[in-house]
Amino acid sequence: MKLAFSTVCCPEWDWQRCADYADRYGFDGVELRITREDSQKLPHYDGTLRYRETSPLSSPLSPSPILLATGVCLAEQRDTEDGLSLLETARELGISMLRVMITAAPNPTVVDLTAAAMAYRKLFLEGRKIGVRVLIETSGALSDSGEMNRFLLLADCGGEVLWDIHNTFRYCGEQPQETFQRLKGRIGYVHVKDSQLAGKRVEHCLAGTGDIPIDQAVRLLLENGYDGFFSCEWVRRWNPLLSPPWVVLPEFVKTMQAIAKEEL
Repeated sequence: MKLAFSTVCCPEWDWQRCADYADRYGFDGVELRITREDSQKLPHYDGTLRYRETSPLSSPLSPSPILLATGVCLAEQRDTEDGLSLLETARELGISMLRVMITAAPNPTVVDLTAAAMAYRKLFLEGRKIGVRVLIETSGALSDSGEMNRFLLLADCGGEVLWDIHNTFRYCGEQPQETFQRLKGRIGYVHVKDSQLAGKRVEHCLAGTGDIPIDQAVRLLLENGYDGFFSCEWVRRWNPLLSPPWVVLPEFVKTMQAIAKEEL
């Protein structure tokens, strides 16, 4: 089982600290999460490679991130051009995977699925030319795996899915077996996070302590030969009151290793 974490977990850390932590505590890679503001500091936006002092982009990216998790939203027409620029950025930085979404909101909303699928097709085929895999996340309208299947059929390009285990369960009530049966053969990367409901409010919590069926999803994937990454997406960048990474990440490793042992 290959474990990773997203830099959204640790917005205070520079890239070298992320890479050092991964190496020391049993992670196999680090996922680089960027926003539109971060994108302006990357090549092919302003022709330079500048970094902010207090972001994950603050030192040269060595070793390369395993995935560039962009804020590109396919429902936004202007984001397609941003996506094309970021594909070239990923290639130059030695990143083999790039994540896009349909909307910024994780819960389902009404979108023009056909237009978004055509935007994805364009990015996916361009990525294929330069050796960068473009993955579409189960988020927004595509938290519904049935809608994701329809989206992929519309795109008609052999696309790949980033399965966010949290979103399909929390926002669409899907059990892992249901999601997996619909998406099997397409899953190229997995986001792992846990939560529980406080009334109607989603409260994130340590992996294995909420009600997201992480163990079922992970075992299902491993039993069926999935050999991609399981990435901890602890959204501290958006909620600084969440526990710090040095608390969350070791617990994530312990939880995931325990699940893997059960599967074996």
